[in-house]
Amino acid sequence: MGARTPIFGSVHKVLPPDTAAAWARRLLGPETLKLDGSLFALAQLARLTGDRERDLDASVRAQVLAVLEENDASPSWRRMLKEVVSLGAADRARALGDTLPVGLTVA
Repeated sequence: MGARTPIFGSVHKVLPPDTAAAWARRLLGPETLKLDGSLFALAQLARLTGDRERDLDASVRAQVLAVLEENDASPSWRRMLKEVVSLGAADRARALGDTLPVGLTVA
């Protein structure tokens, strides 16, 4: 819901950066970081898009990156906060919440 780059749909429907930043700050709490999926959610909330209208403030991204590094998050998630990249197959499957049968891919 808060992804800066939608998994599905148009970019004009993403949350405003201020809202996404507020959500990210809430997820940075130690009690929330224990929840399964919180690090991936943080990466999606704070990832770079290359569009300054959608990107979060650099200070928020730096806070999120520090937490991802402290918690040994996936290198691909950390990279999303430093560079504009597309989701890999495993991250796309995680974001969609479903997995496809072996050998079947989404084009």
